[in-house]
Amino acid sequence: MGIKKEQGFRKSSLSGKYSYVDVLILLGLRGSCNILSKMLHDKGTITTSQEGLMEEKTMSTAIPIRDAQQVRALQAHFLENGNYRNGTLVIIAIHTALRISDILSLRVWDVYDIKTHRALDTLTLIEQKTGKSKSIALHSNVREALELQLATATDPNAPLIINERTGKAISRVQAYRIIRGAAEAVEIPHRVCCHSLRKTFGYHAWKKGTPSVVLMDIFNHSSYSTTKRYLGITQDDKNSVYLNLDI
Repeated sequence: MGIKKEQGFRKSSLSGKYSYVDVLILLGLRGSCNILSKMLHDKGTITTSQEGLMEEKTMSTAIPIRDAQQVRALQAHFLENGNYRNGTLVIIAIHTALRISDILSLRVWDVYDIKTHRALDTLTLIEQKTGKSKSIALHSNVREALELQLATATDPNAPLIINERTGKAISRVQAYRIIRGAAEAVEIPHRVCCHSLRKTFGYHAWKKGTPSVVLMDIFNHSSYSTTKRYLGITQDDKNSVYLNLDI
């Protein structure tokens, strides 16, 4: 039986029909998309391009990882297992607030000096989405991960997050799978995608007292309302302000 079209429903751009993923998203059951994606991919009924589209559809609803201990566990996951490339991907995403498209465009020379075998102190790039120049001081966690990953690097022009088989940067879908898999491995209890890590940066920076106007500039947002959504502020966060203000 076909799905009856209701107001606000839209057809999948992939097939012209409503997909299971579309229905879940439109019903507000976005947390189920991660499970559904894995089930359908394992059964061969969802393609890589469809999986990537699903991740894009739910990107705006991604929430930050609010538990600092879970953030630390996520950063340590790949490094502890000797997978330095994936560790670098996760740590850069958390500590720079870059979009995944910008991270995947980075070359070794953007962040690492092969002659001295040292990570750079600052990353400078042009954001793909905004076309704006951006300068980012690299946190010690980022520099340590880079120096582990690139200790034997010889090609400064190689993609930083490289697919060794093709010699090109990994795809956005592969990055999504890496981050999602790591989050599942450290038992983060909600869906985590690439954009979750960008929002995680904002949430924890805000919790540590960074003014919202500074975060708005870091994110290159054109409006405060967008930054406010990024921060994922909960009622518990508001209550903490009420209870802890000593005046």
